Amino acid sequence: MKRVMVVGQTGAGKTSLLKALGVWEGHVRKTEALAYGPQCIDTPGEFFDIPMFYHVLIQTSIKAAVILFLMDPLRPKHVVPNFSKTLRAPVIGVVSKADAATPKAIESAIQGLQESGVTEIHVVSSETGEGLERLSQRIRELRGEELTAAEAG
Repeated sequence: MKRVMVVGQTGAGKTSLLKALGVWEGHVRKTEALAYGPQCIDTPGEFFDIPMFYHVLIQTSIKAAVILFLMDPLRPKHVVPNFSKTLRAPVIGVVSKADAATPKAIESAIQGLQESGVTEIHVVSSETGEGLERLSQRIRELRGEELTAAEAG
């Protein structure tokens, strides 16, 4: 089964999101190197923060069924225009930490994701669970997993 891959700046909540979605079994901690789990690929924030590592994200994306591109609304970051289009799997934009951000900050994060080429965006909180069920359902669809009758519609 191909994995869910997370990409985003340092501290965006990538590992926390994987844990909240139930696809990461390890502890939530600072990711120092590419971390492969049975269902996911957790990437270090530095691979997104430092342009010389972009090629690693692009190459690793081949092993993913879906990529979650996280944007932290509490720490806005300039994004590379159309960066998500270089990745080799469907990309879902995720605004993390929705429980702690203002509506203006969330809107700014959404704009950043759109500038990076993302067309599908979910606003979530790993702390409160906001938006996680909808995101999880979408991930399962993209991975080709069977949905229950209630999930399908």
